[in-house]
Amino acid sequence: MFNIGDYVVRQSYNKDILFRITYISPNQTARLKGISYRVIADAPIGDLILADGMRFTNKETDTMNKIQQTVEMIIKQRTDETKGKENTLMKTGTVLHIDGDSFYLNLCLKYYETLGLNVVGEHVPEAEQPKK
Repeated sequence: MFNIGDYVVRQSYNKDILFRITYISPNQTARLKGISYRVIADAPIGDLILADGMRFTNKETDTMNKIQQTVEMIIKQRTDETKGKENTLMKTGTVLHIDGDSFYLNLCLKYYETLGLNVVGEHVPEAEQPKK
């Protein structure tokens, strides 16, 4: 038996993406929200397998490793560029990140912080964004 909030993978897609169940219809179809990928899908309950503490699928782990390597490379480049320079004046700006999904907004805010970027993050539901 599956419940709303359970983390699952789909057998028919070779367990490629980790999802969270957001709704289960009376006809036993689950609405799924991607954890690492911004995707919404649905699947028959019979196609799902509980993730049992899985944080990422193999495909997602590869993607997250590439992101981490890129962040580390950027930090190293910045460090190398400023070595030996005294009080280098740098132009700085602020990133405005507006997102309808608070989970992904918070994930991005962590990366901005790691990169030392100034950021303002605002969670605004997508339907309200044109009004703001």
